[in-house]
Amino acid sequence: MPLNTILFRQARPAAIVAALAAVVGLVALAGLIAPTKRASAGVLSGREFQNLLAGGPEGTTLATLWSRESKRWHLISYDVDPVWDEYRAPDTATAPPAAAPVAYTTAPGELVEASTKFLEAWFVRRDLDGAAAYLSRQCADCVKLNQSLDEVDVRTAEDPKLQLKKALRRVTETAGTVTKLGDAIVAPQPSHADIQLVRHQNSNAFTIASIPDYMAKALECSSQRAGEPVSFHYPAGQKVYGKFYATGFRLAKTGEDSGVLWSVWAQEDGDWRLVAYTVLNP
Repeated sequence: MPLNTILFRQARPAAIVAALAAVVGLVALAGLIAPTKRASAGVLSGREFQNLLAGGPEGTTLATLWSRESKRWHLISYDVDPVWDEYRAPDTATAPPAAAPVAYTTAPGELVEASTKFLEAWFVRRDLDGAAAYLSRQCADCVKLNQSLDEVDVRTAEDPKLQLKKALRRVTETAGTVTKLGDAIVAPQPSHADIQLVRHQNSNAFTIASIPDYMAKALECSSQRAGEPVSFHYPAGQKVYGKFYATGFRLAKTGEDSGVLWSVWAQEDGDWRLVAYTVLNP
């Protein structure tokens, strides 16, 4: 079962993942010239477009359809004063599942302290070295999963710590300068029967939850595959808790429908460290 389909209550259906990237298409008008023969819905010729803009009655609506071909955006269809009901697709979506009842538990104080200090170093103090100290070397595999080919730097490709710091810096630049965690990040609302929430001082800024071993296993960086959603299978036996905890947040600047950074924490050599993460999209 895909993890992002059940972990969070979604406020609205629109997905906004623009915190990480924005795409701008520039189109040359000369590339849109069509034959003089006009269909009811086809490519708009330069002359027709000019006539419409110059002589169309006040309130005229021009609806256009664009497609990306060979790295360029092209106008492929249009309609003037469309009858919108004729284009509306029937609503066949089923009602979303009811939210799971919220269960609460406690977490080790050291885990709460470590996760809080990590986020404060990252977003408030912008101390990337201090934040990176809480990251396990296992996270290097997660960085590679979320790295595009044009982002690969041969100077840091073999240095996991530098890779992780570079990833932290990109998010910090998007979040901007803040004086408190709540100005940079916002806690999501997990909705799953096997997730047990932990109350803590910064619950409005980020979520802490106890997760069973099977969920943590599915989120291991070495278990994830690039371009594929994280999935897991329910265990046949009893669910085991206490070894793994998760933290989750979304960037405050990107709105309620932005991606959620969902991270797994575990003990390494007696210290709590972030050992895996993924970005869950609405």
